[in-house]
Amino acid sequence: MKRGLLVLAPAVIFLVILGVGTYKRSDVPQPGDRAPGFTARLLGSSEELSLADLRGRPVVMNFWASWCGPCEEEAPILRRAHETYEDEITFLGVDIRDSQSDALDFVDEYGLDYLHVRDEGMAIYSQYGLTGQPETFFIDHNGILVEHIAGPFDEASFAQALDVLVRRNV
Repeated sequence: MKRGLLVLAPAVIFLVILGVGTYKRSDVPQPGDRAPGFTARLLGSSEELSLADLRGRPVVMNFWASWCGPCEEEAPILRRAHETYEDEITFLGVDIRDSQSDALDFVDEYGLDYLHVRDEGMAIYSQYGLTGQPETFFIDHNGILVEHIAGPFDEASFAQALDVLVRRNV
């Protein structure tokens, strides 16, 4: 009996780990779902911003942190996209797992001249089912999630998602 348990235990542990690793949360928003609402403090301010405040315009919401290498690589792409699309799309950065001073330095260093909020309690992170950062969500003018890029993006895939978002909101 003991020998059987010793052989069976690693198999059971493997299956549990496999199940946890492949488990897909059903409450994570998918394209076509309404983007979860939230209210958070603006970075460097005591004022708050609600996602509902942005309704009526498409939103690109990028989760980032100052210490995140891929976030540094995305920053110039986001800056250029904001400069190109600022009349058509609202860009929103969501700073996570970061000190406010480091986040403010990051925004200054990369010239990210658009709205940023701090997800201090990780509530937004949880609502959107993030597994890390960066992650980017594309939300149409009605608050419907159009696209989600989990992890870092390249300029071509980001431009393609922006074009879809703009065409959807014409």
